Amino acid sequence: MSRKNHLSRLAAPRTWPIKRKGIKWVVKSDSGTHNQEYSLPLSIICRDILKISNSVKETKQVLNKGQILINNTVRKKHRFPVGLFDVISIPTLNEHYRIIINKLGKLDIVKVPEKEASIIPLKITNKTIVKGNKSQINLNNGWNLLHDKKLSVGDVILYDFKAKKIVKVIEQKKGNAAFIFGGKHSGQIAELKEIKETGKLRKIKLAAIQLGKETWDTPLEYIFMIGEKKPELTL
Repeated sequence: MSRKNHLSRLAAPRTWPIKRKGIKWVVKSDSGTHNQEYSLPLSIICRDILKISNSVKETKQVLNKGQILINNTVRKKHRFPVGLFDVISIPTLNEHYRIIINKLGKLDIVKVPEKEASIIPLKITNKTIVKGNKSQINLNNGWNLLHDKKLSVGDVILYDFKAKKIVKVIEQKKGNAAFIFGGKHSGQIAELKEIKETGKLRKIKLAAIQLGKETWDTPLEYIFMIGEKKPELTL
């Protein structure tokens, strides 16, 4: 067993829904655009969450048959990193799932209906001007898109990866619904009340969040806009 391809279970990200005792090693994700804390190797998803295999060997057999799609692309590597909000499809069962963070702060899956199976929410992390004076948005999962819409960093697009088009833009603004994926309120959906700037040169950005009568501040990077007033997708 090569340690380069495995992690100690005790050293694995706390967001991974795995047993910490009994077996020393766990499969390590391949490097990719997703942060390791917010992604899972496909092997863990198949064996420990979906339970469609009982071992890494069985997982490899399932994947080699092309039975698992991630965002409409067949993936055959058992260490492929599946990140937050990615869509897992199993055509033979006609089932679709989305990766989320649950209220325990663990990566999990939620079953999504067919009409949502080609939609992925993507956060705009940067904007650039490219050749031809065209606008390009850089997204949290490493994708880049050219666009002609009025978009801002922090906004979220709902992208149809089958039709290859933006179907909706959710602005990062007061009143819209935010999914919190970091801190003690992970997995909750609440209303964005305000964006604050603090610290030296006002470089630290916080989001003021409200859920019912409870209010709190969280780092702006921990929120993901998910709808106007209510979620646009099943989470």
